[in-house]
Amino acid sequence: MSWKAFEIYVDEDEEGFEKPYIKKSLNYFESAIKHFDEYDYPAYANYLRKEVERLRSIKERQERSLYGENEIFKKIKKTLLRFDLTDESQSGEIRGKLIGFKRGLERDSSVEIDLKNIRSITDRILNPYAHDDTSKPLYKKELKEAIGIIGKLREEI
Repeated sequence: MSWKAFEIYVDEDEEGFEKPYIKKSLNYFESAIKHFDEYDYPAYANYLRKEVERLRSIKERQERSLYGENEIFKKIKKTLLRFDLTDESQSGEIRGKLIGFKRGLERDSSVEIDLKNIRSITDRILNPYAHDDTSKPLYKKELKEAIGIIGKLREEI
């Protein structure tokens, strides 16, 4: 079962009487899609930019909890302390362990590659629309690609 969120406001009818105004509450990503579908590209870019900032924040928290303060280095140190670094016969095993650590970090940082793409989208598309910058033309195709990339990142995170 999933929850649905609504917002409630006080509105007035034609006679000036107060009445409730209820609307479905949308997250940043849903709001961006809504504005894209309504051809309100500045609002679309603004909400998509907010979603990117939210995703960056989540990614940073995940990294802190995954690695903690120097946690990866503690793990490497603990592993390496088991070896006698003067014994050359163990160098292959040490190298293998370090390669394993490197591969693990590369797997964990696959989202980082997408964040670099997101940075490009932010600079090229989202920032100009969030500010009064009409010098850079925007194309619907680019806007659609941006929401696709950010949607994929949402799934990964």
